[in-house]
Amino acid sequence: MLKSRSVIDVARQQLTQAINGKSDPPQFVCLDEAENLIKLFVVNGETTVSYVMTSALEGWGIDVGELAETAQANLHKFLSKTGVQIAKLSQFQYVEIDGQFESSVALLPKFWAEVQDQSGGAAPIAAFLSRDKVFFTHENDATGLQLLELISADLSDVPYVISPDQYRWEDGKWSLFKRVGRSVQ
Repeated sequence: MLKSRSVIDVARQQLTQAINGKSDPPQFVCLDEAENLIKLFVVNGETTVSYVMTSALEGWGIDVGELAETAQANLHKFLSKTGVQIAKLSQFQYVEIDGQFESSVALLPKFWAEVQDQSGGAAPIAAFLSRDKVFFTHENDATGLQLLELISADLSDVPYVISPDQYRWEDGKWSLFKRVGRSVQ
C-alpha cells in the first residue's frame, strides 16, 4: 500500500505515547518508494486492513525482501480479480480498482511501462492524491500537467490523503517531479 512517510511518523508517535515509554513501540514494515512516499505492507482481511510489524516478520521467519516479493505476487493476484480500469477525464487519466487500493498501482512497474509506451515514450507523471485517487498524464502534456496541478492543490475534502505532489516514472522507479502547494480554504 502506498502511503506518505508522515503517516508512519504520526503513527509511531501515537504508539509511543500510548505505551508511555514502557517499551519500544512496534515498528511498521515499510520501504522507501520515492521522496515522501513509502511502500507500507498490510494484510488485507475481509473487513479490515492490518499493518505488518517487524515482530510479524520474525514470527513468519522471513525478511523484508521476501515479504516484498510475496506482497507483489498478492497484489497481482488481487488485481487479477478486481481489474485495473483506466478512465480518461479531460487531459489526464485516472485509475479505478476498488476504492481502497488505487494507490497501489504505483507499485506495478509493468503498468507504468505500458503507460509510457502508450504515450510514445514520454515519462508518466502521476499524482497519488489518496488511497483511491490516482491521476496521471505524461511529461509532454502541458495542459494535462496544469490540470493535474489544479486538482492536486485542493485536497480539503479528500479522505486518506497521500500527497498533492507529482511524481515521474523513469527507469523503473518514481522520483519527485513537482511539489504542489496545498490550497488553504
